[in-house]
Amino acid sequence: MTSKNKVKYRGSLLLNTVLSAAAALAAEVALLLNSKLADVILCQFGFQGSVASLSGEYNAPLIFVYLLIGICVFAFVFGMLQHRTLKYTRKISASLQEISEGHFNTRIPVRGDNELSDIAMQVNHMAEEIEQLLEKEKQAEETKNELITNIAHD
Repeated sequence: MTSKNKVKYRGSLLLNTVLSAAAALAAEVALLLNSKLADVILCQFGFQGSVASLSGEYNAPLIFVYLLIGICVFAFVFGMLQHRTLKYTRKISASLQEISEGHFNTRIPVRGDNELSDIAMQVNHMAEEIEQLLEKEKQAEETKNELITNIAHD
């Protein structure tokens, strides 16, 4: 993998991580603002010390729940962003399995401009080269058989 490809990979992974963190942060802020709003509304109706309250006292269980929600949102968004890459990786793996079984006419679709597309192009090139070498070997074998037949006939 060239350094250019490493930068592309790190860039896409970093972008997915940043987007996932931003989504998790937005979820945390929304939960915090909604709990404060719920606390204000409940206080207007005479309820003090509501479950949603974060004001005034340290509410460890609620903070823990918010932390878990943030982690879950991060994991979900990151997984959704990485799903396409993982699907493409599985496609490459399946194509490599076919090539290893002798199906040298199998080609991997090249998608995008990243390290996986570079791998796909290299594997496709390798399969083409092997296919051409096998064709040349087959032609050489046919030529040899013709030569032997002609010599035997003479």
